[in-house]
Parts: sequence; C-alpha cells; structure tokens
Amino acid sequence: MTREDGLRLLLRNRLASDPEQPRRAFVDNRESPRLALAIQGITVLITGDPALYAQAAADLFHLRLACAAPWPDAAAEAEWAKEPLGRRLILQSCPKYFRQAILDAGFVEQESEHGKPHYLYYVLGEPHLSRFVVHPCRLGVGMELYDCLRSGIGYDESGEYTRECLEKGPSFVCELHGEKMCWACTHLSGSMGMIYTPPPHRRNGYGRSLAAFQTDHMLRRDGYAFCHVNEENVASYSLLDSLGLGRLPEPLTGRTVLWPTP
Repeated sequence: MTREDGLRLLLRNRLASDPEQPRRAFVDNRESPRLALAIQGITVLITGDPALYAQAAADLFHLRLACAAPWPDAAAEAEWAKEPLGRRLILQSCPKYFRQAILDAGFVEQESEHGKPHYLYYVLGEPHLSRFVVHPCRLGVGMELYDCLRSGIGYDESGEYTRECLEKGPSFVCELHGEKMCWACTHLSGSMGMIYTPPPHRRNGYGRSLAAFQTDHMLRRDGYAFCHVNEENVASYSLLDSLGLGRLPEPLTGRTVLWPTP
C-alpha cells in the first residue's frame, strides 16, 4: 500500500458519504492528479502533494475552481444564509500543515482548534485478518449495542448520532460466555469507530479480535476499511500496527474558517 492509496481512499469516502448532500470534486490534473479537493455543502477535504497546498488554498479563497458543476452552489448558499458569521468552511480531515496555507490565503479561523490532530489508518483488498480473531465476535443486531456505545464515548450528549450510526451502518461485539467484552460500530463517514473495552476486560486481546473481525467485514463488504486515531492514542496505534494497516504519514485535523468580512 502506498501513501497515494490512502489519499485516494480518504477522498473516495468523503465523496461517497452522505449521498443526499451535493458534492463537487476538483483535481489539478485528471490524467495524473497530484492534488484533489472535495466539497460537500460547506465541508472541504483536500488531499495530495503538500507542495501544492498554498496554491490550492489561494484558489479556494478566490473561488478559482473549475468543474462540471460550479461551486458555491445553491446548497452552500443556503447554508451560509443561516450562518450568523457569514461564509464558513469546515475543513474536515485535512492535512495538519494545510492550516498555515489556508490562513496565508486570507481565511480567518473561527476557532483556535477544531478537532484533535489524528492519523488515518487504512487497508485495501480481500479479508485476511481472521487469524487475529481469537475470541468470539459477531455483528450487532439493530439497537442492541446502543447503551454500550453510549457508555464508551465522551461526546454525542443527546445520543442521536449514535442512534443514526446504528441505523445506517453495522455494529460489532466480542462476547465471552454471553458477556459483552468490547464493542464498536462505524461512523456516518464509513470509518471504523467507537470501539471500547471496559476497564475490567482490557489487556485480554478482546479489542484486537474485534478490530480484526470488523476490518475483515468492511473489506468483504467494501474492499477497504479505515479509521481515524487521535494523535495521543498510542494504544490504538499499537493495535492497528499489529494488524498490518497502513498509515498516512501526515497528521490530519479539522478546522472551521471564514472568509473575512469586507
């Protein structure tokens, strides 16, 4: 697997998620792209060669974008009409080093930090991790894991996001003698997430079994699997490295930026 494989995967998933949201894609060269920009509504993803970040940020700021369907479109204008601060862009899973390029281009940060730096882990191809599944694992059923998932995350206060994830994507559980040892699901973006092992059950390999089971399920269904891991989550790095997943070398982050008021 190469760095380009991971970048293409990240871009493909951003364009595939939320099919009801109008989306636009821009590339610098359709024959041999070095940089790609994907926009859904007012959410932006950029991938590619860091040497091109400054030019991409300037083109975005001055709206020098060209594709079959122009942007900003009616969906973006409708979202901006509801924004008290005006024209806002959400940079999602962008290379961390794109931040300076976007500020140099003239954008202003709405917040000093929007989302923790994280790394993209990914794998492509056929299922091949069954040898790591040494504990009983299975798919969750309906809302079965709702309370479990809610107990293991520190966000989604209303529970609506967790409910939507279970409605739209698969969930996974590792059980031993009928007791749930750890669990996980997929985010709305399609990424693997919310894996959690309660403290009494940790250091027994349950999380590794479940991560391998989930990864193979995603490979069987989609041909790829990926997840985002916060920069400080060393335990998850070790787990995913042991399963042989690739990792993009650049840290990614989220930012909320505004065009300055004239």
